[in-house]
Amino acid sequence: MVEKLKDSELFKGIFESSVEGILVVGEQGQIIKANPSVEKMFGYELGELVGKKVENLIPHQFEKSHENHRKGFAKSPSSRAMGKGEELWGLRKDGVQIPVEISLSPTDIKDEHFVVAFVIDITDRLLSQKKVAINTEKMNEAQSLAHVGSWFWNLKTGERNWSDEFYRICGLPPGDAQLSEETAFNFIHPDDRQVTKESVDFAIENATVYSDNVRIVRADGTVRYITAHGKTSYDASGKPLEWFGTIQDITEQKEIEQRLEENLAKNKALLNALPDMMFILDDEGKFLDSYAPEPEKLFASPNGLIGGYINELLPDHIAKAVRKGMDKTIETKELQFVEYDFDGENGRQFYEGRIVPMGKNKLLTIIRDITQERAIEDILYVRNRALGATASGIIICDTQKPDFPIIYGNEAFTRITGYEKVDFMGKNCRFLQDEDKESD
Repeated sequence: MVEKLKDSELFKGIFESSVEGILVVGEQGQIIKANPSVEKMFGYELGELVGKKVENLIPHQFEKSHENHRKGFAKSPSSRAMGKGEELWGLRKDGVQIPVEISLSPTDIKDEHFVVAFVIDITDRLLSQKKVAINTEKMNEAQSLAHVGSWFWNLKTGERNWSDEFYRICGLPPGDAQLSEETAFNFIHPDDRQVTKESVDFAIENATVYSDNVRIVRADGTVRYITAHGKTSYDASGKPLEWFGTIQDITEQKEIEQRLEENLAKNKALLNALPDMMFILDDEGKFLDSYAPEPEKLFASPNGLIGGYINELLPDHIAKAVRKGMDKTIETKELQFVEYDFDGENGRQFYEGRIVPMGKNKLLTIIRDITQERAIEDILYVRNRALGATASGIIICDTQKPDFPIIYGNEAFTRITGYEKVDFMGKNCRFLQDEDKESD
């Protein structure tokens, strides 16, 4: 008797305190018993549900079908979930419909058949699932925009999951069977696989963050560059549990970097081939950058030049010439030429400068040593004066061109022959013989 009493009190305690709603329903669908949780769930006062038909808790559009299901269950009762795979809805007293899960368990009490229904309100669960779905959709959209994919790997079970963008980066539609636990590693470029495996193993074993740039080979054979970041979670004993992280497609960035490197190499080769010195100055005449293939020609060391001003580092007359050219360039925003000279170790040195605008408040100045050119010009000037002053007639023909045209004739030649320069320049000297023959 004591045991029966204890059992009775135990079951009553479970019935009254259960967070699940519990209904005891008779064969005709009348509610025999309802615990506080189910009454609160459907908005009824304590004891108010007893005696009502269970169809009172079913939305009107489902009443008929539910009655048929109830009668069918009575013919073949068994413990099972109700409406497996279907959405189930309950009707509160205030008319609000709520999503529910129901489990049915038949029982006999004193030769009468009853059904015990366990009811759970899944409103909060569905809201959470909806939020998760929305967040997942937003995450997938964000990953798609940023070309970032994510992965998850359960190190205990071997289960792996990849985001939609991870598939796209691999050149596959989301969920494609070509990406699986067995094939995932094969998407890494053959030349990068061993290094990648060693880096991942090291990160997992040593609890460090994994980060690397790797090549992958898509299903269609194209090679893409990705940057990958991974991290491991561990249990209380320090054993690895999960390996998760992201990949980002950086192919376009890599191609831009390669083009920049190629352009830098070309520019460097061009600079090395040029004899010119180049300087970037601001509007105040401060040296911001420099390139000098022959640093010994500078008035200061390359490092000492940067940050200094032209009026501090250059001789006064050179600084004034450069400043004048800078002011003219700033005013006209056009190329300006400057020339200056000074006495060097090897005699008088001559330089030509070109100043051009370069972005906001910056000027590019290109300086070329023209000492040798000036010396050649001086030599030619002296020779031309000597040729012009001689009493003998002199002409010079270009033997590198067809018919050896005359390219020079001094004043004595024009005086002796009576021809002006326009009469003989570009002609062959045979025209003089023809004139002699005709005069004979």
